[in-house]
Amino acid sequence: MASVDPKSTAPSPKPSSPPHIAIAGGGIIGLVLALGLLRRGIPVKIYEQSRGFREIGAGVAFTKNAVKCMGMVHPGIVDALRSVATDNGDERVRGDYL
Repeated sequence: MASVDPKSTAPSPKPSSPPHIAIAGGGIIGLVLALGLLRRGIPVKIYEQSRGFREIGAGVAFTKNAVKCMGMVHPGIVDALRSVATDNGDERVRGDYL
């Protein structure tokens, strides 16, 4: 039985360039994901079926987990959210915003 010398293992090749990421949907999650990837130097392309972005008059809610993910991308996102959002008012579920 042949033995394997761990020192002879070839190192993993380094990628020559960062991956290119396609994001399907320019909604809030797609845009936050794009922001996080761009901040890390990873090129992204967002594909959105709508011809443009505009207000549609619908309410948007963010769960505590969504707010946590936004903070992981950049704490300034959470600060901006809290400056304009309304807490959902449920004492049992703190940190959800409308």
